[in-house]
Amino acid sequence: MKKTAKTIISFFSLAILLIATLATSVFASAADSTIDYDRKGSITLYKYDITSAERDNAWKLGSYVSTGVADPEGVAPLSPYALQGIEFTYVKIADLATVKENGVIQMGYVGLDDALLDILGMSKETSYNADEIQSALSASLMRSKNETKNALEEYAKANGTAMVETDANGKTSASELSLGLYLLVETLVPENVVSTTSPFLLSLPMTSVDGEGWNYDITVYPKNETGMPTLEKTVRESTNSTGTSEDYTHTATASVGDVLEYRIKSDLPAISSAATYLTTYTFVDTISEGITYNKNNVVICILNGDAPVTAWVRTSGMFTVTYGESTMTIEMTASGLDAINKNYSEHTLEIYYTATLNDDAILGNVGNDNEVELTWKRTNEEYFDTLKDCCHVYSYGINITKEFSDGKGDFSEVEFTVKNSTDNYFVVAKNVDGVWLVTGFVADKEAATHFVPNANGIITIKGVENDTYVINEVKTDAEYVTLQGDITVVISSVESENVCNVCTSKLVTATASVNGENVQMLSDGESVNAYVAFNVINNKDIIIPPTGDSGTWLMTIIGIMGIAAAVIVLFSSREKAAN
Repeated sequence: MKKTAKTIISFFSLAILLIATLATSVFASAADSTIDYDRKGSITLYKYDITSAERDNAWKLGSYVSTGVADPEGVAPLSPYALQGIEFTYVKIADLATVKENGVIQMGYVGLDDALLDILGMSKETSYNADEIQSALSASLMRSKNETKNALEEYAKANGTAMVETDANGKTSASELSLGLYLLVETLVPENVVSTTSPFLLSLPMTSVDGEGWNYDITVYPKNETGMPTLEKTVRESTNSTGTSEDYTHTATASVGDVLEYRIKSDLPAISSAATYLTTYTFVDTISEGITYNKNNVVICILNGDAPVTAWVRTSGMFTVTYGESTMTIEMTASGLDAINKNYSEHTLEIYYTATLNDDAILGNVGNDNEVELTWKRTNEEYFDTLKDCCHVYSYGINITKEFSDGKGDFSEVEFTVKNSTDNYFVVAKNVDGVWLVTGFVADKEAATHFVPNANGIITIKGVENDTYVINEVKTDAEYVTLQGDITVVISSVESENVCNVCTSKLVTATASVNGENVQMLSDGESVNAYVAFNVINNKDIIIPPTGDSGTWLMTIIGIMGIAAAVIVLFSSREKAAN
């Protein structure tokens, strides 16, 4: 059964060790005091998710003791938490026998094989009583729980009979069983079970609750801990693009040509024994048209808390990477799963890769989304679950409308440079069909792109991030005055009230100002707040008459007349001074 993708949740609980009560006497006190060795017995199991039940305050750990008798009313609160898809395997490990010990006749067991005795750390004897076997099992589990569970799971698979998987009510059963001592082991689990019930013993028959008879049909209610991995996808602009190290977040902005660094983070689920081993752990990453994978640079790191443990590259054989048109699939190999199952329970797995914002980037509030889906399975591979998370990359544009005061200037004579003053670089772009597409950045002003308006006087620059830009008019039509000051454009991104339905993070919206004045941003199709728009006007220059023969003579005459006037003024001044 495939479950729907759900919010990231982790469940933690104490493990439950269910040990059924064993018969300790060959006689009961009621009329039905003698075991009927010709009868057959049965075992019925109901499996519940104790972690979720405790989380919802529907059940308290240790609040119910299984007696071996069916009790639907007693476990009614657990019904909504039934676990489907769990397989138990049972093994008859001993026959019933009457044993006289220290003058007391009691029920005993014979026929335990050497392999099981070795697992339980018991010496070979003629017979055993219930307390001896139970004590050995408990001690072995306490001494080395995971190793004992693994050994008993293998023993059960090799020597026992698998019961049908638990149904939607968490129920499974086995009937027509010969009398004796049985070992029950959980051998297959669905994807959400992190800790199996410890192997336990059942005696067929066992004494009734009142001690006055025998119970040949036993019902038990073992529980499981459940839990899930986590999933988070975040992004940041590359240090090579910004010159600074930014934090990984669910939202980032970038210019076209910038390298984006992605991190997919997953806290691995608990793995308690071979029955809970992961058999699939696969990430499918989907990227928008505006972003291009930088292929073959995937690295996986394993951490214990914040401490790095190991790192795997693509050639390590621990995972494979395949690319589709807009997807990247990262799948753990058998070697990778084996390492995780045996060494890295509840560690953190982090995937790193890079991509580049390209010419098809969507500008404005819609943004460029990147989604990842994790699929995982355990030993029962018919059951799986998924988690999803995403992040968003935003980019913007600048739209300059060039005007001349008399409407007669030549737009082709106009040139602007654009500097990102936040990161201290000049923007480089290419002109494609009248639109300037950002391709990168340079530190040298001489290598900066000179942006020229189209025939309508418009400069459209596509693909800049939310920074401060200084725009300088370096050239204009010769008959007009070049702008004497820089134009400062500030693009800011702020959280909006809109929340992503996948990653649940707040999305962002852009605002802009030009020379300190807030401006309304233009849309790019359905994406609002995409372009910062403003006008630049050049006024006419002062006209100096052209020079030539007539012009030269005219200027000469004017000069002579000016000199004569100066002489007259000078002599007039002296005469007045003498008088």
